[in-house]
Amino acid sequence: MRYLITFFTLMFGLLAGSNIAYCQQVPTQNLILIDGRNVKEVDHSEIQGSPYLSDEWINGLVKFSDGRTYKDIPLKYNQVNDILYFQNDKKETLTFVKQVTDFIIAYSSDNEDHVKHFKSGFADISGYTTQNFFEVLVEGTAQLLKKNHKHVVSESGMALGTTIQKYADSESYYLVIAEKAYTLKRDKKAILAILANKQAELEAYIKANNLNLKNDPDLAKLINYYNSI
Repeated sequence: MRYLITFFTLMFGLLAGSNIAYCQQVPTQNLILIDGRNVKEVDHSEIQGSPYLSDEWINGLVKFSDGRTYKDIPLKYNQVNDILYFQNDKKETLTFVKQVTDFIIAYSSDNEDHVKHFKSGFADISGYTTQNFFEVLVEGTAQLLKKNHKHVVSESGMALGTTIQKYADSESYYLVIAEKAYTLKRDKKAILAILANKQAELEAYIKANNLNLKNDPDLAKLINYYNSI
């Protein structure tokens, strides 16, 4: 937990230094001051799994399109409908009225700590709008984005003639360079074709560091290196 808090603080510091003017902590009793629309959460108890990134309400940091930034807001991110919910002081579930441009949440799952930064506003990604959120794996000249999407699938049950429904995960990756988005296949040939202007250096770096480009940390390491040379 100490690592989780420290890393969340680090991420907040990075955001604070880039395009976030100030941050306000929102006391629980003042959450009503954040404009929200009441929503009724759909009962998904008959579907195996969860539509959310995490089933628990997690205090996170949110930045709005007007530049205001708040921390310690209880958040829950639905990855089926790509909507960020928050909870007010009455424990009601709401959606934000103002456009959210960034949010960060830190949580634990399967004995691992996670810190995730999501952004909206990407206009050139096929099949999506500027309202959709993408996880930011790398910032810089080349931005590495990841899109996790959950959807419901049906499978044959154990009993003859029965079916079960469960949430399935799908993911896709994108590189955004000079506001142009490229769908990214996680293999060396496809990546080097997009980053052809530094192909020789990247090939040497992949070999020297024995990178597995189907692994998120290794892929991020390569794009960070690209941005540094």
